[in-house]
Amino acid sequence: MAFWVKYTAIFLGVILFIAQNCVVCSEISQRNASYSKSSVAIDNYDPSRFLETISSSRIMDCATACTEKTGCEQYLYCSSNSSCNLYQDGGDCVMSGDTSGCSCYTQIMRCEDSYCTCPLGQYGEGCQNTISDCITPVSPYSDEHVIPEFDQAVSRWRIGTNLTYSCSPSYYPAVDWTCKTNGTWQEPVCKGQVY
Repeated sequence: MAFWVKYTAIFLGVILFIAQNCVVCSEISQRNASYSKSSVAIDNYDPSRFLETISSSRIMDCATACTEKTGCEQYLYCSSNSSCNLYQDGGDCVMSGDTSGCSCYTQIMRCEDSYCTCPLGQYGEGCQNTISDCITPVSPYSDEHVIPEFDQAVSRWRIGTNLTYSCSPSYYPAVDWTCKTNGTWQEPVCKGQVY
């Protein structure tokens, strides 16, 4: 009897661990997505990333809501107040105050009608490889007319970030200076004014 009690307890412990720390999947008709647990950041709020807050008594309902919402790639579920915040990219979930009872989940794969795509910054057959950022570009830049206006003290930038820049007199910025999904930069370009 002690044998069964011991191994039943181990089995239940493994199931509980998987439920709390593993990938959460959500399926809606022909659309599904997989999510993995990520970090919760405090008081670093960027309103452009936030999509909406919904009331949800179960974490799976939160996953379903994110999968149904166009552009949603991440959600923050708080069991303490049954809330679910939806975000449009895969950075840290952001909130103010007490984070106890809150978990952040980032989309690792999205499939619709048997076609799967990886979110921004991830690649590979199972979206298992991640490129999370680009190293800050340093002078000399590819275009000699580029004048950087971004914070050069920052060493790494998230995928999708656009750096600000201006150009030498009689030139204007023509291309976004963007951190691409492969971890390299879309180079800035200054074009001459046409008079």
